[in-house]
Amino acid sequence: MSYSLPKEALTMMGKTEFLVTSIKTHKPTVTVRIGEAGIEIFAGVEGEAPAAPDWNQVQDWGVAALEASAAEVKKTDRAYRNNLVHLNQARQDRNETLGELKGAHRVMRSSFNGTYGGESLPLMGLEGVPARAHLAFREQIGEVVSRMSDPVMVGALPAPRAGQSAIAIDSLVEARTGEITELEDRMEDVRGARKRATESKAVRDETRKKHRRVYSNVARIQEGIYRLAGLDELADKIRATQRAARKKDDTGQPAETTEGKEEPAEQNEQQSE
Repeated sequence: MSYSLPKEALTMMGKTEFLVTSIKTHKPTVTVRIGEAGIEIFAGVEGEAPAAPDWNQVQDWGVAALEASAAEVKKTDRAYRNNLVHLNQARQDRNETLGELKGAHRVMRSSFNGTYGGESLPLMGLEGVPARAHLAFREQIGEVVSRMSDPVMVGALPAPRAGQSAIAIDSLVEARTGEITELEDRMEDVRGARKRATESKAVRDETRKKHRRVYSNVARIQEGIYRLAGLDELADKIRATQRAARKKDDTGQPAETTEGKEEPAEQNEQQSE
């Protein structure tokens, strides 16, 4: 699974870069213009005018906040994507082990049928082909091992057909028991990987929400600074970008809606287990 930010996150990163670039690029102009605006505002006021805020510091703080928040978005998204990679690998390992165990079940079914005849299959729990669902098959193979370990069931087997040797059932029990243990380990790996992926997704989604809040409020502050400095054209561009982002949030179309599409396969798998 290659790493890439989803479309919604990329859009937000683009808006963030635009705002950061705008602040950095126009800060010298803002410094001059907003100083002139202050002189005009307090020109008719008697006495000493109040000290002006450090607008450079305000803008520098906005840039730092945006960059730190955007970096956290990328960090948490990368962590989530990495956990999805681990989850995918855990599933592949489990499926390989499961496939080998199902293959062993088919071989045993064929061997008992050929050695003892069809009547032996119900005695050993081998009358059915391997179940498709994970949970159903684990129950099925567990029943097979249980019956093969039962002296009464083994004793009820008919004599081997002419020319056939008796099957070493104890060896089969030992082999299947080890494979079942391995499958349970792989299942536990999947559960752990899924838990980490789910938790990291929650952290990622919360980080994106926080970033949208940081972006929206810094943009409002910067729009006000631009207007106070008489740079209405720049302020209008910031406002237009703000409205586009806010409209998406209000219609329920941001990252949360699309991101949920990454989970159906996982939900289906949990149901099958």
